[in-house]
Amino acid sequence: MLLLISGVLIFAQSHPIGEKVYLFSTALFTSLFISFVFKSLQISNPFKMGLSGILVVFLLVILGGLFVVTTIAFFQLFYKLLSRF
Repeated sequence: MLLLISGVLIFAQSHPIGEKVYLFSTALFTSLFISFVFKSLQISNPFKMGLSGILVVFLLVILGGLFVVTTIAFFQLFYKLLSRF
C-alpha cells in the first residue's frame, strides 16, 4: 500500500519519466530492504515492546535512509561511468 501511495506521488510530479522511474525504483528497493530486515528480526509489533521497540523502528528508518543515500551514490557513479563511453 505504501508503494502504491509513493508511486502515485512520484508519478504525479512534473519530472521527466526517467527521473520518475529512478525515484520509484529507489523507493521500491528501500521498501524491500526494510521489509527484509524487519522480517529477519522477527518482531510482530515493535510498539508493544516499549522504548526498545521504538528504538528498533528509529534504527530501521536510519538504516533505510543510509541505504537510499548509498543506492543513489552508486547509480550516480554508474551513470558517470556510462557517460564516458
